[in-house]
Formats: sequence, C-alpha cells, structure tokens
Amino acid sequence: MEILQRIWNNLKIKYYWFIRGIFITIKWFPIIWNDRQWDNVFFYKILKKKLILIEEAFRSSKACSVNSKREADNIKKCIYILDRLIENNYIDNVYKFHNKKWGTPEFNCEEIPDMKGYFKLNITHLNVTTSKEKKQEIKEHKNLMMHENYLIKQDLEYLFDTIKKYVQNWWD
Repeated sequence: MEILQRIWNNLKIKYYWFIRGIFITIKWFPIIWNDRQWDNVFFYKILKKKLILIEEAFRSSKACSVNSKREADNIKKCIYILDRLIENNYIDNVYKFHNKKWGTPEFNCEEIPDMKGYFKLNITHLNVTTSKEKKQEIKEHKNLMMHENYLIKQDLEYLFDTIKKYVQNWWD
C-alpha cells in the first residue's frame, strides 16, 4: 500500500509540473516565437521577460523573502534599462540639438559611376552652407556618434553590474 501511495504522489507531482510547464510555455511563447539570431535586441527581450517574471514573483503575496520588495526594485531598474536598450532611441536624444543647429538631415543616394550596383550616401543639412560649416558639422557628428556609443555602453555596464551584484539574491 505504501508503494502505491508513493507512486500516486509521484504521479501527482509530475502532473502538477506538466500543467505548470504548459502555463510557462504559454507565457514564453510570444517571446520565443519572435526570437531571431541576428540582433542584440532579441537577447534583451528574452532577458527582460525573465526579469519581469522574477519581479512578479517577488512582488506577489507568495514571496517569502524579507527583502523581496528591495530585490523587485533592483530587478525593475534592470527592466527599465532593457527598455531603453530595446527602444534604442539614444540617437534621438544625442542629435536633438545638433539637428536644431544644422537643420534636419536629408539623405540621398547616388550610384558610384565606376562601381555598378554601389551607391554613395549623401547627407545634407539645410543650415550648412560653407565648407567650413560642413567640416564643423562632420566633426560634431563624429563626437555625437561617440557620445551615443558611450551612453549605450554606460547602460550595458549598469545593467550587467546590477545583475552581477544581485542575481544570487533573486533565487532561494
């Protein structure tokens, strides 16, 4: 009789985890279905989903950690940074004043005469009228590109430093 009881309990546990696995699969399905291997944004989306699920667990009434609110807040910071990395609108913030000063850039392509199928991208600004201004605009543009990369790097460092610091506290 004891053996039957153990088998029955084992089956109940397997059934529970099977049903739970179905619900977990449903939660993850949209993320996995849309996953691709060619861009870091997909990695950020997977990481964000995992952190959202962990944060929800810490904020739920079932959380049994004394520091669950603090841990959930740390996770929320990571989610916020991931949102910025996914949106990737650093360029809008960086170029806002540049475009105000030099005018909104206009793009056009022209085919390179000696290279069939290859094109040259020309970027012009309404307020750039002299070659001196063109050199200054290009110099500022390069500095802004470096600043944009700096901001992204800064967010990545903060994100992964936070994860490195707290990830061991996010599980039992």
